[in-house]
Amino acid sequence: MGIEYNNLAAQSSTAIYKLLLTRIGETTVLSTAAVVVTGVLEAVQQSYATIRKADGDVEYVVLGFVESVSFPGA
Repeated sequence: MGIEYNNLAAQSSTAIYKLLLTRIGETTVLSTAAVVVTGVLEAVQQSYATIRKADGDVEYVVLGFVESVSFPGA
């Protein structure tokens, strides 16, 4: 039995995590290799961000997979 790498581990010391904490309530675009999510940043947890899209749906984006962040309204 070995130890598995957990990509969902806490990301609270990363620059993206710290940046997102200061932008809660703002329109945010988070990009991963698989998807681009645009909406209002509602919350940031240690491993993921919560984005409310324009249609009202909520998306959860794992911080470990984020490749880029932008704030179109800034």
